Amino acid sequence: MQLKDFENSSEARARRILGRALEGTPYWVNAHTRLEDVISPDEDDDREDIRFLRDAHFDLTIHKESHRKALWAFEFDGPTHQTAQQRRRDIRKNRICLSAGLPLLRIDDTHLNANEKQAILDWHVQRWLAYEKTMPGLLAERDREIAAMSDDEIRQAGMFLFGERPDLDVELVFELENPYEPTRQRAERLRRRFGMYVTHLQQGEPMAGVEYLIRFDWMGAIQDYKVQGFHSRWICPVRVDRFDGTLCDTRKEPETVFRGTGVWESRIAYPISNRPEPTGSRVEEFLAGGGWLEAGPPGGGAHEVGKVLAEYNALREVELWADRALRPRRAG
Repeated sequence: MQLKDFENSSEARARRILGRALEGTPYWVNAHTRLEDVISPDEDDDREDIRFLRDAHFDLTIHKESHRKALWAFEFDGPTHQTAQQRRRDIRKNRICLSAGLPLLRIDDTHLNANEKQAILDWHVQRWLAYEKTMPGLLAERDREIAAMSDDEIRQAGMFLFGERPDLDVELVFELENPYEPTRQRAERLRRRFGMYVTHLQQGEPMAGVEYLIRFDWMGAIQDYKVQGFHSRWICPVRVDRFDGTLCDTRKEPETVFRGTGVWESRIAYPISNRPEPTGSRVEEFLAGGGWLEAGPPGGGAHEVGKVLAEYNALREVELWADRALRPRRAG
């Protein structure tokens, strides 16, 4: 008999990232949590599923001191998850999590990569913590505002209510109140090193020393709807214009010196059956009798973080270009 490693190096890094993210909060992380320790079967559940609860474990789970149930599970999907046998086990685990109402995020080494020293996995958790803390209050405030509106006001606004009252769009308000810190840091570095000004991020700041304007085509990233199904791609076209003293002059075209695109791709849902994964709309998959497990919980899921990561990558493209093209003209 010999002792063996409790976890591999990637799993250990993920555990440390979660531990640091939860430090000072009432939440804590547990490693190698057996499914039956956090999920109880019903009498009519599939016998194989019940046996699976005893034999399988989650790599990591998040718990709360005042809450007796697990709140979030994590699986580290390495190369072995590509085999047919492991895929069947993953699908079973996905289906069990969906049935039990336990959010699951499948991670890989990409989630351990850091932007401005913050791991992507850390941002998943930090955003979720903020969401858990502030969203109930935002929803309550929105409901009070809507209750104070007359029926005529609501009917007149119709589907454009959030357009007329963006303060009622709680997801937008949350995003504005919880910006992605690495993007802000990169924008500040571009301003300091190259005199670049990100038009939609640094509005209101002094324009002294500005030589270039960084513009996002759509005021940020949007989803590429050519990529559907259980995967998502966020794209963020960006351009750098030479600054001529005005932020907006419709009389002439600005001199554009660079164009690029920030991209972020990820799985945003997981299969719960052996059906072929859909390549079209998930609405079509649902209408055809299919289903899926969302990747992560509200506030910290893969869908929520994709937008800001594409925007960060857009500024990274700008900085890579600026390092090549502009460094001789401006000291760092």
